[in-house]
Amino acid sequence: MLRFAFRVALAACLCLALPADAAPPRPGTVAVDARIELQPNGDASQHLSYRWHPQDYAKIKAAATTPATILRDLTPARSDWEMAPDPACRFDDAQSALLVECTELGAVRNRGDGEWELPIGDALRYMTDKEQEGKTWFYFFADGGGAAPGGQYVYVGPSGATKARWDAGAKAIRYVLPGGTTGKAGRLAVDLRAKERLMTCIYKVYGLRTDFGAMWVAKTVLRNTGEGAVRNLRISYRLDKYADWSEPEKFPELVPGQSVVSVYYPVLDSAIAALRSDTPADLRARWSYEDANGKTEDGEGKRTVLLGRNDFVFSDLTTSESTGSWRDVSHNAPFLAAWVSRSDPVIKEFASWANKAAGGVAASAGPKEALAVLGACYGLLLANDVTYQCPAGVADPKADIEMKLVQNIKFPRDVLRDRSGTCIDLAILLAGMLHEIGLKPYLMVIPGHCFPAVEFPGGQLVAVESTGVGGGRSGNHMDFDTALRAGMKELEESVQSGLYQKIDIEDCWARGIAPPELEALPPDIMQRWKLTGSGGGTGGGGGFGGRWRGSFAFPVREGAQLVGSLALEIRPPEGGRYVAPGRIEGTVVSGPATESVVVEDSYIGNAADGVLDLTGAHTKMSYVGTGKSETWPGFRLRLKAVDGKLVGRIGYDRYIDDPAWSAEIELTPP
Repeated sequence: MLRFAFRVALAACLCLALPADAAPPRPGTVAVDARIELQPNGDASQHLSYRWHPQDYAKIKAAATTPATILRDLTPARSDWEMAPDPACRFDDAQSALLVECTELGAVRNRGDGEWELPIGDALRYMTDKEQEGKTWFYFFADGGGAAPGGQYVYVGPSGATKARWDAGAKAIRYVLPGGTTGKAGRLAVDLRAKERLMTCIYKVYGLRTDFGAMWVAKTVLRNTGEGAVRNLRISYRLDKYADWSEPEKFPELVPGQSVVSVYYPVLDSAIAALRSDTPADLRARWSYEDANGKTEDGEGKRTVLLGRNDFVFSDLTTSESTGSWRDVSHNAPFLAAWVSRSDPVIKEFASWANKAAGGVAASAGPKEALAVLGACYGLLLANDVTYQCPAGVADPKADIEMKLVQNIKFPRDVLRDRSGTCIDLAILLAGMLHEIGLKPYLMVIPGHCFPAVEFPGGQLVAVESTGVGGGRSGNHMDFDTALRAGMKELEESVQSGLYQKIDIEDCWARGIAPPELEALPPDIMQRWKLTGSGGGTGGGGGFGGRWRGSFAFPVREGAQLVGSLALEIRPPEGGRYVAPGRIEGTVVSGPATESVVVEDSYIGNAADGVLDLTGAHTKMSYVGTGKSETWPGFRLRLKAVDGKLVGRIGYDRYIDDPAWSAEIELTPP
């Protein structure tokens, strides 16, 4: 039952607190004054006051379109418990407080034979209890350092309860309150609800009681409206084809007027994640109970729609629950983590190619290495001609949601297969690659857009604009440096505006949003899809990092030609500057005379508009036969990534555009 009071404070985005008698609370904290009156039928009437520092209060009030938006996640469709209709909620400017009046149905457990129990758990520290007004008052305190917002919590036992006590072992309030044996029949009113549609990609979430809010498949509110007790109530569920009958949930007794809430979290068959399009399914419930008339059995069914595994629903808030704000229409964003493939062999291999293109560095070694790997991942997308495509939304006119949009989202492997993806598709592909390389990925969801971010060693959050791939290597696209600047600008602006959701992929996985199992693919699928590991790196126009080799021939002096093979190592850029040690082994041909030579240099340059321009500081040419050496003017390389290769020209610096003193060169991975 405490969950209700706690979630109100969490919904206000503050979890630290001061005692209720601190006036005013310090900035960044919330003080709670809660009085919960337990009713004879097990309901709990709550009177809650949340007080903030005036500055925090002003921000919270401005962010809430109405006071009720703070309670939105506690409404029946968004919670696993049940709140009585028409809760009252208002701001109190004089107190810098939010005041809430509401009733939770079935908050106290009826253990049968007049025994009742209210679990409190570890969140609150028991202080004392005393008799007052013919009731037992229990006092608790929270210091704000744990799950409960700090302040005073008072629980008032129901009238007529006896043996009211604090059970320290069970960490629960217990009391005795017989319902009375009237000899009359009970009457069970049943309100069965089923989700109108389920996202099958996140089918594992429905089997967990997670903290993501109301990820149940069915919920039933059962109320005894008769004059006698209902005993031995049992209720169970099934989802045809995908979950067999559940173990019955048991309620020993319902006294007249008592309500209980049953929630169905099925363990769904993995076959549900293989569905490709909307599929109707029947949800069934059956129950039995005993009263003065004997045993009664009954049941009911509902129809739900199972979405195709690629279909993502941005919001399932009903029209009455939603304010129409961006946060309301994107509140399902954390479930995107299920589309970020984990340990998919395709993504593991593709990510390893990027790591190799970055020079085989350990991404977790430091920011420099992490940047090199991030650039290599982006460069590999360009090298494989992955492009950005606009999303295709499918209107769902039947759904009672504010944003009636279901978007088809690809798994990372499918983005590679198709060589295209939306902003979300590209972001989850990069997130999956970064995880496999050993970095911590995030998805940044902002109004109308999604882009990936990654936590560098040391804690810095770095973002890249994944849609910078544009039309691919042959179309309009951003080089990595430009995409990095665009991503960092978006990150800064979104944080400043506050309109963003930062999705911690690995944390979501740990909390139950696990990716579905994908089909096994042939071992040679990378070759079938014609994917290449060449051309990754942090350069523009497809990436340049890594080791390369190629042959050439061009005049080095009047009447003499250098015929050789160039081995080049292009290192990750620092501050946008590339350094590339190179070694040429070849022959200088001058008429009938030939001399074997070795040419070594360190090339320095920058990438712009898809072209890497490198210039040697000086050229040291060593003659193998004599051991002598001489210094020549620096050679120059102008390169562009094409189909996993680097193609361009080599020649003397100032003659690079003169065909008489330069030559074409094609470099490939060794």
